[in-house]
Amino acid sequence: PSLPILPPGRVDTQFACPVTRFDWMYDTDNQSFPQKVVGVLFFEDPAGNPMLCSASLVNKRVLLTAGHCVATGRGQWNKNFMWAPGYLDGSFPYGAAQGDYVMTLSPWFNNRNYAFDVAFLLIVEPKGEELGWLGFVAGGSPNSRVWRQNGYPAAPPFDGQKLTVNTSAFGARDCALGNPCTIAVGSVLTPGSSGGPWIYQEGGSLVANGLNSHKRSNCNSNMYSPYFGQEVWNLLQNAIGRQ
Repeated sequence: PSLPILPPGRVDTQFACPVTRFDWMYDTDNQSFPQKVVGVLFFEDPAGNPMLCSASLVNKRVLLTAGHCVATGRGQWNKNFMWAPGYLDGSFPYGAAQGDYVMTLSPWFNNRNYAFDVAFLLIVEPKGEELGWLGFVAGGSPNSRVWRQNGYPAAPPFDGQKLTVNTSAFGARDCALGNPCTIAVGSVLTPGSSGGPWIYQEGGSLVANGLNSHKRSNCNSNMYSPYFGQEVWNLLQNAIGRQ
């Protein structure tokens, strides 16, 4: 789906554009970690139209992605999920894994609240046993964090064929959607990157701590992620328990 473009929020209109400086690059080293645990998520919307997002392994069968990649936010699920890790220029170096079970938070599923635009998708094959997976951090202050935001942007100037990495630091909290406040960073990423993980290093491990969720109409250079708090952590534990 298109990366959602929301109207300017009460707080967002005060932000610089971009809210933080950013750099970006194509990362085609799909035989290394963590690149090989990030992939394209192909699926269909409820009407059967083909769509794509980005997703990453956070356990042996559990993918992290955006809520809007799995459900409409109006009480309907998307369908026929297929995840291609390490996807590059039309190639599937590690095959593709079929979606098996999907979970998101009720404020997203029922009310399209982008502060809860998070989902976990279980795949049939335990791809993590072959590829590994990202760690996961929820809670704490994001103020000093610098993330590598990963995804497969498919709108110009990108074509969805290469993993693209945008690097930027914490910029601001946007509380226009209520609590928990979403996190804003400077970003070049476009539609197709939705659901791709925000990664940083903690304690020697590479961990997911955010995702590409949405932008606002008054600034195309700011990307937002839901804050990963207790609700997201509980949802992940539920997903892991269903493996």
